[in-house]
Amino acid sequence: MKRIALAVVCLALVLAVLGATAGAGPRSYTILLSMKGPGSGNPFWAAVERGARDAARALGVNLVVLSPPAETDVQAQVAILEDQIAKRVNAMVVAPTDVSALNSTFDKARARRIPVLFVDTDATWPHKVTFIGTDNRAGGALGGVYKEVLYVDENGTAQPRIKLAGEKSTWPGRKEVYRIGSFEEDIVQLDWEPRPPGGRRLLKPVVRNGEILPGSLPPLSEIRELAEQNLRELPEQYRALRNAPRYPVRFSEALVALRRQAMELAQQEDTHEKP
Repeated sequence: MKRIALAVVCLALVLAVLGATAGAGPRSYTILLSMKGPGSGNPFWAAVERGARDAARALGVNLVVLSPPAETDVQAQVAILEDQIAKRVNAMVVAPTDVSALNSTFDKARARRIPVLFVDTDATWPHKVTFIGTDNRAGGALGGVYKEVLYVDENGTAQPRIKLAGEKSTWPGRKEVYRIGSFEEDIVQLDWEPRPPGGRRLLKPVVRNGEILPGSLPPLSEIRELAEQNLRELPEQYRALRNAPRYPVRFSEALVALRRQAMELAQQEDTHEKP
């Protein structure tokens, strides 16, 4: 809610700089807030609307709040935005229902010198004033669950690490995953083991020594294309929502042996720690 209120403040300042209505007071400014969904049906968007109205009231600007009937109704939001563009609204704060489908509509706003600011969801349109919202990539990294699988001591000796949790116990060591043929099976093995015949490496490093590797984070469009390609190539029997066969995943003998070793070591350490 505070981010949306800040967005309205930012646009009011932008309008003042641009001189959208020369010689007129703030009441001559009309700002459109187009959310993804109606505030009455969603507590989050209801809070967004309240925050935006409070900020507009404090600034003395007119605020028009219009939203599509559903967060996925792109065409309804397009109609809303184009209607407000035709009415020459002074600025638009938009939580886009799609990251790229609205770009041609935003081009129409730009042609009429209407600044556009994104909130909650960023879009690919390059001419935005700014984006105010959560960094979902950082949030995903912070919210992820990380398990220690290898520890290198002060002597440079690698020690496998494992979390004991029954069937959910982790697999220690640095690993690689290979796909054999066209979804014949996947093999999980230690990184020093030779590539299996016909195997295609699946893992791609993203972070090393705490730093993101250059080129390791492709744009969302490439990620989507890869996901669509994998889905097209997935054999029909594995697409079934019910009674689908289990996809074969095999662990190498070396990895199984290392896991057994790590389990025994962890159990011994746990025994020694108990009073």
